[in-house]
Amino acid sequence: MSCTKYLIIDEMSMVGRKTFGMIDCRLRQAFYGKSQIVFGGCSILLFGDFGQLPPVMDLPIYTTVTQSDLSNQGYKAHSQFETAFTLTQVMRQSGQDRDQIRFHDILMHLRNGHTTEDWNHLMDQTPIEAVVDHNVAMLRECGHPIATIKAVHTEANAAKAPSDDAGGMEPVVMLAKSARVMLPSNLWVEVGLVNEAMGTVEAICYKETTPHIPVAVMVWFDRYTAPTVHDATVQITPVVNVYAFNYHSREVTIHKSQGLTQDKAVINEGKKEFSCEVTFVACSKVRKLKDILFMPPFPLQSLKSIANSKRLQKRKENYTCFVFNS
Repeated sequence: MSCTKYLIIDEMSMVGRKTFGMIDCRLRQAFYGKSQIVFGGCSILLFGDFGQLPPVMDLPIYTTVTQSDLSNQGYKAHSQFETAFTLTQVMRQSGQDRDQIRFHDILMHLRNGHTTEDWNHLMDQTPIEAVVDHNVAMLRECGHPIATIKAVHTEANAAKAPSDDAGGMEPVVMLAKSARVMLPSNLWVEVGLVNEAMGTVEAICYKETTPHIPVAVMVWFDRYTAPTVHDATVQITPVVNVYAFNYHSREVTIHKSQGLTQDKAVINEGKKEFSCEVTFVACSKVRKLKDILFMPPFPLQSLKSIANSKRLQKRKENYTCFVFNS
């Protein structure tokens, strides 16, 4: 890292105090001659919005509560940042018509906890008819046989491990032709096979001999740019091994959706909101308000709790520590 001048960290809201403390420690070790200087003298550029999702099992880097030495070190390192630059042009929800201006205002209200007046307008987006909220039901609507694909595990305990410990791969994947899927990792960045790339299943290949189990899946990825496998009707992305494969994308968690832009979204807030940023992130995934469906509707009290949350107040206090430039 001797030639490294800048370290760029994206999605800064999801970087916790302990993680930031570890970054400080490792950089001091990497730049040993400057180990007494924060980050070993390396310049850090943070990108993102603290109004988005907070870190998992860690405190946001701006919180002031005393914790472990590593956590406190992360907080002290963050306190060295004095200047912030604000991007004022909205790209995803662009447009100046009445509906877009209203949507942008609603998002800013959600982000900042001023949501009461928007509640009725948000609930107008909820469908009267029941919305199918299970992936299996959506697969059945594809009108094709559903393949249940089980992972091959190399260790006895691997089958019990959560998907987060397996690079996002599930122990069982259910797929059907025409199903929409999402990649959980970068396979071939240069040609568009990147983390969270969306595609459509075109064929499921089965073993010729018994047992007739799925061995490969043919997928047409929306933004794939390299050579494809041709047939009479469609260009298909080369075969992807099903055991290191993408998963059905009808439902994803709000944390998984951060960074995505979706054409349509059905939002289920769950029984309670775990952080004041969840609703804002969920609603900001689409370009227009009419592209959101809430199933089931979430109560006004849920929105009021956002404005009263301690985390929101701490986040607002954090912004007073910076000199802002537009």
